[in-house]
Amino acid sequence: AKLVGFNPTWKPAEPKEIITFPAPYPGPMANAVAAGLEAAHKRQPELTTMGVLSSMAASCGSFYRQQDGSRLNLYFLGIAKTGTGKDVPLRLAKQIGRLGNAKLIGAPGSGQGLEDALVSNSATYCAVDEIAHFFSAMNDARASNYERANGRKLLELFSASGDEYETRALAGKEARIVQNPAFNLIGFTTPEKLGTAFNPDDFADGLAGRILFVFTNNNPPARRVRKPIE
Repeated sequence: AKLVGFNPTWKPAEPKEIITFPAPYPGPMANAVAAGLEAAHKRQPELTTMGVLSSMAASCGSFYRQQDGSRLNLYFLGIAKTGTGKDVPLRLAKQIGRLGNAKLIGAPGSGQGLEDALVSNSATYCAVDEIAHFFSAMNDARASNYERANGRKLLELFSASGDEYETRALAGKEARIVQNPAFNLIGFTTPEKLGTAFNPDDFADGLAGRILFVFTNNNPPARRVRKPIE
């Protein structure tokens, strides 16, 4: 009920400690990360591990479930400066997703389009480069209803994997039932674009809180690569 006067001695809180991204588990995961780093012009261990973890979760589809019945739904966003080696982690994630029979899609043009891409008891894997443009378009004040629907669908799918997901009903067409939709998302962007991608609503409704942000300031020296990802 009472406004607080301006405090000239106010200082922002100290930022919390950044959590180090864990090393890959020994075995197939570590082997996949090593294969990605071997084929990278600029090696980014954290982003590469993120890409492998994300694609392995998508490859699990609905074949594995957690104790509460939900499937693996991981939303990742990798942040690194331009030209520092984001391309190989994304290519590696897509390659593993294909090997795991996940259904790969790019940035959905609408929430309805995202809904139509879902497959029962199988993973839908959304892999997007420069994903900040996707969130910026969704949050634009002039965004259309179908663009804004993307945010709502991302929220719904994060917690819908342990049950049936009922799609919208169309004229002359009944709603479709998707069993255990296992939706996974991975995207990459730069720090500058990230600053304009989200608005306070994304934090209020919980969408931003469901995304694991992986930052790197590392800009390793470029190296010659003589073979593709194997």
